[in-house]
Amino acid sequence: MPFTAVSRPMALSGCYDSSAALWDLRSGERAVTLRGHTDGLSRAVFSDPLFRRLVSSSWDRTVKVWDLRRGTELFTFRGHTGPVHGCTVHGELAASVGRDGCLRTWLLPP
Repeated sequence: MPFTAVSRPMALSGCYDSSAALWDLRSGERAVTLRGHTDGLSRAVFSDPLFRRLVSSSWDRTVKVWDLRRGTELFTFRGHTGPVHGCTVHGELAASVGRDGCLRTWLLPP
């Protein structure tokens, strides 16, 4: 199913089953499920104002960038040596913080 967040009210969830999901608030159904992490998600955030991309962090030590229109993984950032506790996005940069005590910054792919 093609996804257009701006066309309907949506909610985002990051799950301990290692997936992220977008929910259609009108129907209560999952509109998109993103699978690729190998451990629970700690955070998931939209990375652009049109809700086309998502950045997620996980206990699997990675940060992933997702294409919400296709429901596919675009890129994986590796570098933390412990679980990643959270992530945020500002413009073309993502930042993540992990149990390893490191704050890492990442340049998002175009």
